[in-house]
Amino acid sequence: MERKGPKFQDHRVMKGSEAMGYAAVLAGAEVIPAYPITPQTRMVEWIAEAKAKGLFDKRYMNVESENTVLAVCKGASMAGSRVFSASSAQGIFYGSEEIRAISRLRLPVVFGIWNREEYPWNLWYSQNDSISQASSLWTQIFCENVQEIFDLTILAFRLAEASDLPVFVNGAGFILSHAEEGFFVPSPSRIARFLGVRKAKFKLDSGNPHTFGSFVLPENYTELCGKILEDMKKVPGRFNALGKRFGRFFSRTYQTIEPYRCEDRPETILVTMGADATVFKAAVDRLREEGQKVGLLKLVLFNPFPQEDFLRWARTCRELVVHDRNFVGIEGALLKEVKTSLFNLERRPKVVGVRAGLGGRDVSRKTVLEMVQEARRSKNFANVWVDLKRHRFDLRMKPIADLDEIAAREDLMNPGHRACAGCGAALALRHVVRLLGRKTIVVIPACCSSLIGGYSPYQTLNVPVFHVTFCSAASSATGIRASLDAQGIRDHHVIVWAGDGGTYDIGLQAISGAAERNENILYFCYNNQAYINTGVQRSSATPLGTFTATTPLESGKPEKPKDLVAILADHGIPYVATANLAYFDDFERKVRTAAQMTGFRYIEIFIPCAPGHKVTSSSIIDLSRKMVKSRLWPLVEVTDYGQRWELHVPEETIPIEEVLKGQGRFRALEDYSPIRKAVEERWQRILARVRDSSSQQS
Repeated sequence: MERKGPKFQDHRVMKGSEAMGYAAVLAGAEVIPAYPITPQTRMVEWIAEAKAKGLFDKRYMNVESENTVLAVCKGASMAGSRVFSASSAQGIFYGSEEIRAISRLRLPVVFGIWNREEYPWNLWYSQNDSISQASSLWTQIFCENVQEIFDLTILAFRLAEASDLPVFVNGAGFILSHAEEGFFVPSPSRIARFLGVRKAKFKLDSGNPHTFGSFVLPENYTELCGKILEDMKKVPGRFNALGKRFGRFFSRTYQTIEPYRCEDRPETILVTMGADATVFKAAVDRLREEGQKVGLLKLVLFNPFPQEDFLRWARTCRELVVHDRNFVGIEGALLKEVKTSLFNLERRPKVVGVRAGLGGRDVSRKTVLEMVQEARRSKNFANVWVDLKRHRFDLRMKPIADLDEIAAREDLMNPGHRACAGCGAALALRHVVRLLGRKTIVVIPACCSSLIGGYSPYQTLNVPVFHVTFCSAASSATGIRASLDAQGIRDHHVIVWAGDGGTYDIGLQAISGAAERNENILYFCYNNQAYINTGVQRSSATPLGTFTATTPLESGKPEKPKDLVAILADHGIPYVATANLAYFDDFERKVRTAAQMTGFRYIEIFIPCAPGHKVTSSSIIDLSRKMVKSRLWPLVEVTDYGQRWELHVPEETIPIEEVLKGQGRFRALEDYSPIRKAVEERWQRILARVRDSSSQQS
């Protein structure tokens, strides 16, 4: 990026994630679906705040999964709108089918990826998520700093619409997503002039009706792919042309590859992309001070790989040191592209691939200097892992010391877990495992309990625990149960321990399927009524009127929560119940009752979260009790395969205002009547179910 004094531009200081959202809003995105995932969350929160403040008047919606996010993008783009969203890691993998559909449909969707490591759970920076989609036919851009995040998001809309190909804009998770940096913001009118209005070449139009996405026969499929290939080859040239045009508009010029200190045709050239380039530049400066002719090529456009632009610099050097922050096989993805580009040269430079930075491990200037030293000691086409610790990682399951003593304990949760002080979820899990005993296998999808369960190689529970993907808890538990049954092991409980996001939203399909098949699983949903682990965003379990990071103070959540208890009861499963730690005898009885049954059983526990509900940790049990007394959390039990409903009617009732005013998440409410009405309607529906089941029994 060539920087010049910007004209007619404001200077802002924002997080990278906020800057990306700001760019999308200024670019005129008409539809922005959102689903929270770390470290992308601050971006969707910022857009929600902008919407609530009236700074953004287009459609913003909170949906139930990343697959839905991408499907909404697909539908809105197919109807002719300019669309945008973003995700990270597992969200990208989960939406992979829609990602591929978008590119094959030639839809100019712009989508941010806040790069993060993949499975097993890790929140820190790696490029595996975006690299995994290299074959998806999306254009991929990598950003070094917050200014590039903002600029290249704007440029991506023009590039996507010019090429009829979708674009990923990649930013380093936490390094850029949460870093506050100064950057220049052009006027909205100037951005609008640069971008123009999207003129969809094909869309869903009743005035010109066509069918899209239908079955394609072999005689046409190759030509369809050939046309995509033809247009992909034009992307590097289009990017460079648009980068120059961007410079004329905004005084900052972009190109597919940014050379650094390569004017004198250095003997050694380092190659990297993304936020690591800043550190690489510092290392190049140090080597130059020592008299070494070293330069850097920073890839801005990774896919399609700009071979001609790359060879313009690489063909004259003696040595290439190629850095990959991804693990997609024996060789890194960038190294493969470099080697392919060099293949037809008669005289090739020495090429050494260097992998560093997986799992968020720091890549410092010292690390880069070590890369250069290792590369010079290595043979041509070597593949070096400079920050790999030289110890043996033992994958064997070692016997647990003092297992007999542990088995004799009633409490199967170890001290020192990572829950917040006073965490109700940790307390409830402790008692559930205690009641079920050592012959229990716990399945945990992404949620707060993923962290409460301990970081590898440590563990919190002294029973087998399996951490699984967000959407797959019920399906994974089904597989475990089937395997145990096949082995003749029928005296073990297989339980799911999941939050409301993984239950009400992204995991509902798997839950419904397992319930319909009546799989022998005991499913616990600890309902803290929001996506707490990612920073308190709304879920479909969040109550009406709640202030969260994606339902801001100015609006609150406008929708009522799902009635998942009724939904699962109508699946006709053996047992459904709600529970509350403040009514511990009832809680314990329900757990024991469910444990004695077979088939799919569901218990939903109200778990207030101190930071999420904005209360003190010492008030959690008192709040739980008040939720029952105010009828905000009915204690329900449904047996006989959905036929028999029972409701605990509290001896003392209190007004809902007394409960809601004590929670900061409702502090903006002035009118409690919509919540009071919704609570009364649900209470009456439950009473009607109780009366109907009683009359059927009699």
